[in-house]
Amino acid sequence: VYARTGQPFSMKTERSTESTPHEQIAIITGGIKLNVDVPQADGLPDPKAIELAADSMVIWSDATDLSSLSQGGGEQLQMRDAKFQIYLEGNIVIRQKDIVLKADRAFYDAREDRALLNDAELKLWIPQSENYLRVRAKRIRQIGRGSFHAQNAWASGSYFGKPGYRLESSDLYLEPRVVN
Repeated sequence: VYARTGQPFSMKTERSTESTPHEQIAIITGGIKLNVDVPQADGLPDPKAIELAADSMVIWSDATDLSSLSQGGGEQLQMRDAKFQIYLEGNIVIRQKDIVLKADRAFYDAREDRALLNDAELKLWIPQSENYLRVRAKRIRQIGRGSFHAQNAWASGSYFGKPGYRLESSDLYLEPRVVN
């Protein structure tokens, strides 16, 4: 966890015993960046690493203590199959390799690699066309790594905020496919 700007962030953690199993809850405000990755044996960066940035976050985890995150640059290590869920709000930017997602509100489940973003934009690099595809939608759901379902959406290859051309659909599915 890092401060998003030069200003320090505020963090409050508590152990919830009202759920089974018990969980640790962290409430972070003031602009934060959170990296979710798996350390690699060869020391190279994790190709599945995700950077989440927002004005505020709420984190739910099976970890017994998240207070180490309160120091800028703090880490929390846990098993890949352990619960780690994040609610994000305000100026959200999520980066996953060649994918950038922006939204006002979002929920991300790190264990399941799933997300739900409201009032969102997806920018995806398409190597075959050497161009970005932009998708704006009322709701974008990440249904798996690199696979998305956008509702009440439009898509365009244009860089302009209001593109001269776009495709509109009530449901738009994006998924990676191997092209021979």
